[in-house]
Amino acid sequence: DLDVLSASYFANDITWWENDGSQTFTEHTIAGSFDGAWEVAAADVDGDGDLDVLGAAVGADAITWWENDGSQTFSEHTLDDSFDGANSVIAADVDGDGDLDVLGAAKDDDEIAWWENDGSQNFTKQTIAGGFNRARSVTAADVDGDGDLDVLGAAFDDDAITWWENDGSQIFSEHTIAGS
Repeated sequence: DLDVLSASYFANDITWWENDGSQTFTEHTIAGSFDGAWEVAAADVDGDGDLDVLGAAVGADAITWWENDGSQTFSEHTLDDSFDGANSVIAADVDGDGDLDVLGAAKDDDEIAWWENDGSQNFTKQTIAGGFNRARSVTAADVDGDGDLDVLGAAFDDDAITWWENDGSQIFSEHTIAGS
């Protein structure tokens, strides 16, 4: 059965709604003080076979992940607490090394970035685009069909949809799909 995750901006929390199989949901708070919780995603960040939780918080300026111990007990790991206006987060294997990295967008930093996972959940931030005016969302896909993940983003004030071509060595070239 499918469970549900939610990010609540005003309640400042990340919540997991456990489905009992008959569409009755039990609420579990994963993070109760995640200031300005904006977006949430599920992925096996640590590669141990269970789903962990990622979050972006505009008030906390944070990209964070919560490690699931397999018994649905979650430990918080902050990747960045100065990603100003963090409002989008996903996990994807950006560098193609078999582990999940993390991508984020920050509206006040005007930035699209990724955090490289070394395989032991030590993350190093890499900026893909600075000056992406009011960056609003980020995702990853193999746009050019060359076997590696490229990065796509949308920016509110630039009125733009952009993709960054990954050359396979995580050097990104910007291409505008729409906007200025």
